Amino acid sequence: MINDQKNDSTFLLSKSLSDFIDHRNLMGYKTNIYERHLKQFYNYCTENNITINNLTEKQLTEYCYSKFNESEQTKRKRMTMMIHYARHLRRHDFEINIPKHRNNVVRTCHNDPHIYTKQELKSFFRVVDNWKLSKYANTNRTDMDPLLFRLYYGCGLRLNEPLKLKLKDVDLKNGVLYINNGKNNRSRIIPISNSVRRLFILYCDKCLPGANEKTYLFPSSKQERPISGRLVYGRFREYLAKAGIKHTGHGPRIHDFRHTYCIHRLKKWVLEGVDLNTMLPYLSAYLGHVDFRGTEYYLRLTADLYPQLINQMENYQSSVIPQIKEQSK
Repeated sequence: MINDQKNDSTFLLSKSLSDFIDHRNLMGYKTNIYERHLKQFYNYCTENNITINNLTEKQLTEYCYSKFNESEQTKRKRMTMMIHYARHLRRHDFEINIPKHRNNVVRTCHNDPHIYTKQELKSFFRVVDNWKLSKYANTNRTDMDPLLFRLYYGCGLRLNEPLKLKLKDVDLKNGVLYINNGKNNRSRIIPISNSVRRLFILYCDKCLPGANEKTYLFPSSKQERPISGRLVYGRFREYLAKAGIKHTGHGPRIHDFRHTYCIHRLKKWVLEGVDLNTMLPYLSAYLGHVDFRGTEYYLRLTADLYPQLINQMENYQSSVIPQIKEQSK
């Protein structure tokens, strides 16, 4: 990672960091972020005359929490990395205490997701499908957006995932999309419905004739880049206003289409009597979750939104969807 042999102390520090990265890589972790952060840590140590032999728990903590313009979440992620590094040093007989996360970190609460009603979805897509452009507009949004926003809701994609798609990532013959290096560097295959597949064919024939496999599916006016998430969000707000869906400043958001997709899918499975214990791993992989915690969140949310479903399933799936207890007023 770092090639510096100015003296023995800096070389040993550099080697220990490189060995640590190799160790994490062998354990199956993606190390791109490690390399960037540990390069910064190496520079911090050399600037402050810190060597591997005099490195202390206090110095690790000060490094992690010294930047005032960073979020607490970023600082905690850096501290987690330093904790693993300190454990690595101890395994190689270096005397250093393991640093700890600060206990006084104030966690910010996520906004409650907006689950679109059937009427809201109907109104929203009616507006998108019938959007009128001015005669001076130089855009193909009326062809692009009906497909793009159906990918958000119909496939549960994150904001930037469809924007990064290239034609090589779309297999219309088999009806699947290939999401490469999504969040947490996870790749996955997304099946699409026949109706979305037909939209794909119409859109590609009209807007991307003669395009090669490296062409972005939703290109900007400069073609070599995709349209920006900021531009898509601006259009989204216009559609919301036209559809009469009130925006509070905290939502609805484009990402709420993903939440809505999950809730509607779980509700459908419950009504069909599907064994959720069997289906949850599939849903987790489909969404690109690292583990089941993100997927279980949707189970709790489903229980909150549709408590009547809990009674329907409690005979044989009470361990999956938590019971709702009435709280004293």
